[in-house]
Amino acid sequence: MTKQKLTKAQEIGLLFEELQSFEDTDFLYISPDIKELRNKVFYVHTRLETSIDSEITRYLREPYKTFKGNKEKRQEMARRTYDLLEGMSYSKKVNFIEEKKLLDMALIQKLKKLNTIRNYFSHPRTFMDKLNEYRDDNKFIEILRFLINVYSEFNKLAGERLKEFDEEDKINSD
Repeated sequence: MTKQKLTKAQEIGLLFEELQSFEDTDFLYISPDIKELRNKVFYVHTRLETSIDSEITRYLREPYKTFKGNKEKRQEMARRTYDLLEGMSYSKKVNFIEEKKLLDMALIQKLKKLNTIRNYFSHPRTFMDKLNEYRDDNKFIEILRFLINVYSEFNKLAGERLKEFDEEDKINSD
């Protein structure tokens, strides 16, 4: 009997099944709904970290916002800033924003809380008691509402900042 070659989709399916079996037999197993919550926490955390990077870049660009250089030079400056930020942890970035008073303190506290929640999911062995609290529907809903709130609040701010950034770019490209 010859082995039939798998399609890429079949291979991906089998690999996912094998990983799922690891997860299902892990002593740190978490239920599907908690896994889904974990995915949402990771998404919001990762997305907002990108926005935090933009806030820091905007702050660092401030002394040069009237720079009448070409657009490519300003974009290169932004790229170099991102390279610098890539080596910083989320916590250090939030602390920088706090120290420079770049955001409202209430939003900074929410960003810190988001990082704490993300740490619970990143280190389940240490924080399994916290993760088990999320099995309670009220706590689960509370976390979901928090994620929506912090994401929406930062997105609104980021949209305002982007308009300012675009206006600066138009002014400086003349």
